[in-house]
Amino acid sequence: MATILTLSVISLSEDWLSAYRNQAQQVVRLAVVAASPPADKNAEPFLTKAFSNTRALTDKYLPMTKFRTSIDPNSLANDPLDQKICTCAHSLASMATANQFIAEGFCQ
Repeated sequence: MATILTLSVISLSEDWLSAYRNQAQQVVRLAVVAASPPADKNAEPFLTKAFSNTRALTDKYLPMTKFRTSIDPNSLANDPLDQKICTCAHSLASMATANQFIAEGFCQ
């Protein structure tokens, strides 16, 4: 999304985003269904929250691109919600790598 916003390579649109959003939502559903150990099941709210935060971020920038509002190239780097999403993603990746769920507040 950063490349799209800063370089205006393509217009960010609901149609374009919906394919990615639907795919991500399906992956979250599959992960929740496939989770069998209790620790894996405990990760479900964090995955859901990460997905929800990502949707909120795209919903924030979508209207700006629709009306061709100028977007600061550093807007994502300075956006607290984007930072929260990145921190959550790193935390979830670390947990997956370690094969251990730790109830950290990064994804809340």
